[in-house]
Formats: sequence, structure tokens, C-alpha cells
Amino acid sequence: MQTLVAQFAWTNDPKAIGTDADLVTGYTTLANALDVFQYFTLVVGIAAIVAFGWGERWVAIRPMMVGVVGVFAFAALVIKSIIGFLLVALVPGMLAESMTDPLGLLQQLFLWILPTCYVAGSAWSSCRAAAVRGFRVRES
Repeated sequence: MQTLVAQFAWTNDPKAIGTDADLVTGYTTLANALDVFQYFTLVVGIAAIVAFGWGERWVAIRPMMVGVVGVFAFAALVIKSIIGFLLVALVPGMLAESMTDPLGLLQQLFLWILPTCYVAGSAWSSCRAAAVRGFRVRES
């Protein structure tokens, strides 16, 4: 959901970067890489939801699979956060504006902080569930 909301905000926010912004070389490449990475993680997330939900009839879910999804989610958060921070930091004045403007802080809260905390919590739960279930499987 964050991918779609961020894309909508980026293209409809009046403070978003326009064509007249003086961007460093490679900014567009980095932004495109983030877009591709976010859509890739979206596809992986949807595949995990289907596999762990309706797909359980056809896919034998193992504790290791749950753990792999949790680790993937943590890695995706780290990569996305680093690239996202770089994109904001590379635009002259954008980092200062988004950290001092109350509306900018609220936007960051809803577009980045809360979804990131939710995904991190889900990833942590997946890793813990895989560890507990994996331990029980080995014991029996």
C-alpha cells in the first residue's frame, strides 16, 4: 500500500520535484531504481499473501519460508529507507523543509514512519514464528 500511496503523493504533491529542479547526476536513475524495487517488493508481498492464504492448499508452507519472507521484508525496508533518504537529501532544501514543516512531518509520518513500523513488526513476527515453529518441528 505504501508503494501506491507514495507514488500518488509524489506525482500530486505541489511541493514535489518539478522539471525545473537542479538535481545531481544520477538522481533520476536512483528514483527509477527505487520505483522498480518497490514494485518488486510489492509483487513478492502479494505472492506471500497468496501463498500463505489461499495458496496453502497447493503450497506446503514450511517455517523456513516464513522466516525468509520476514528477512526479505527487513532487507527491503533497509534498502528502501536508504534510497528514499538519499532521494530526499539530494534535492536542495527538501530535507530541511520536510523536517521543519509540520505538514511535511505529518506526511512523513503517514507515508514512511507508520508503514515502516508496521512492516518491521510483521517481519519481526514472521522471523519469531519461523524460529518457534522450526524449533518445534526439529524436536518432534
